[in-house]
Amino acid sequence: MKPTAVKDIMASLQRLMIEHMAADWPLTADLLPGQNVVSMLQTSRYREGDDIFIKSELTGKAEPAVINSVMPWDPVLGYRIILESPVQGTWTVAHGSSVLRAINHQPLKRVYKGNLNISPNYPSISISLPDESNDWITLRATEHEYTFKIRAHILADNFERGTEQISTFGEAIREVLLDHIHPIVDNPQIVIPITSDVPANSSVIELSDTSRIMPGNRVFLRDGEKRPAGSQEAVVQSVLSPTQIRLGTATEWDFLVARGAELIVAERYLFDTRASTMNYGYVPAGTGSFSHSAEISYFAKEMICRTGNLIT
Repeated sequence: MKPTAVKDIMASLQRLMIEHMAADWPLTADLLPGQNVVSMLQTSRYREGDDIFIKSELTGKAEPAVINSVMPWDPVLGYRIILESPVQGTWTVAHGSSVLRAINHQPLKRVYKGNLNISPNYPSISISLPDESNDWITLRATEHEYTFKIRAHILADNFERGTEQISTFGEAIREVLLDHIHPIVDNPQIVIPITSDVPANSSVIELSDTSRIMPGNRVFLRDGEKRPAGSQEAVVQSVLSPTQIRLGTATEWDFLVARGAELIVAERYLFDTRASTMNYGYVPAGTGSFSHSAEISYFAKEMICRTGNLIT
């Protein structure tokens, strides 16, 4: 593994926040006035109680809604969410309709990299440069520990409303971080489609191509199904053929082609990650009374393998 670049880690955290806090997935069936069951391409990035917008790419119109429940994947009906109230508009696949996740009935405006006190856009997220410490763990590897400050920023003209909204926003960010115990830093990631259903307790995986996989690679299997950690981690034991690999451990769950099953080769990732502390009443210097912020201390580690002449 190459020596660490903090900017790449910040970019991976920025991408993680955008993909989940601003999740935007298309409808797979028309949604008509009076209906509250939304058929979608993917639901794993949505939760019960989320604020959302049903929007049309063609018309530019949008309708706010709240998710009542996220339904399990069905082989016939696919992925669905149930809304608390029926929609009033007509939202069609032909018009490019989709479901956009929102924060307090507003879409996320921006995810910034850097120490930001006053945000030019609300609601927004900022990811500060980390504090770093490191140590030798062997003569050929160092362990790096990072503490990032991830901040949520909103505007609210009422103190109590602002307090409620910033706590909701901060908790949503915390849950995304806790759901990803091994954030992948590689960009672009090596993502390979799985071409045959993988039943639970399987170790042989059928892939579209194995040319970029080597024994010992750490990989993640995932599909659209929501799971405690979102995916399954494994190590490649051997490459059996141009389209088959064997894992060192059997799969815990089913990974289905119909749910978009894929394998990610992780060349660089973080471990021992956690949202260690949260300050819901964080007040950045120089902000006005309408600005409300929450600050999450995010702790992560990375191991770097060293090469070359280390003793001179």
